[in-house]
Amino acid sequence: MKISITKDGIIEYYGNQVGYVKDNKAVVDVMFQRDEVAEFLTQKNGISVEWKSDVYNNLLKGNIEETVTSKNCRIYQLKPETDLRMRFVSYSDLKEKGFGEPNISNYRVVFDGNVGTEVPEEIYDIFDGPDKVEGLESTGVFISDVIELYDDESSEFHYINASGFTKLNSFTEPKIELKQTETVEEEKVIAEEPKEEKETEFVAFRERLDMGYGRTKTPEREAELNAPKTNEEIQVDTFKIDM
Repeated sequence: MKISITKDGIIEYYGNQVGYVKDNKAVVDVMFQRDEVAEFLTQKNGISVEWKSDVYNNLLKGNIEETVTSKNCRIYQLKPETDLRMRFVSYSDLKEKGFGEPNISNYRVVFDGNVGTEVPEEIYDIFDGPDKVEGLESTGVFISDVIELYDDESSEFHYINASGFTKLNSFTEPKIELKQTETVEEEKVIAEEPKEEKETEFVAFRERLDMGYGRTKTPEREAELNAPKTNEEIQVDTFKIDM
């Protein structure tokens, strides 16, 4: 059998010790990243796979635990609806065409995993090789793609040029400053009715009542007003002035 797992958990591929199994997880040298190896481990044995560099060399030395811990890797490719002039151009050409810095809103993730190395050149060779990398939702990697290397603490982005890479200072969506609309509540001013001088009106009103105003005129009332007054009804206060 060309692929097997020994009782000690060593993965052998055509007689070569290419990886090992620990805690139901396979660690395999990235040099042997093949579809048939991945299928044997994941589908036939139900083991997840992590591809790392130097596993093969360490196994030759008998050092199973001495494997290189590398950052995870994401591959970004331009979305189908993006401007064709942005595709397959170097970083400098992208800037000269007036598109500015690459930003993540124009890209989609086509791979997210660990390939056993965090060297951009090695990552490019892995994805550009004859065997398709498991989990890659594309036919390969191309100029204008972006490689992200990340862990729990940091991320770094590398733009793929025709020759070499450009490390990006940032690869995020442009910040949109939201203008905060200040809501000014209009103070409702309740106009108070001007205070009237009630006292003056009240005095005048009383005088009019005393004179008979404000009463409904009836024949009886009119006769009463016009009737001559008797001596008893008219009282005159007299007072004496001493000279």
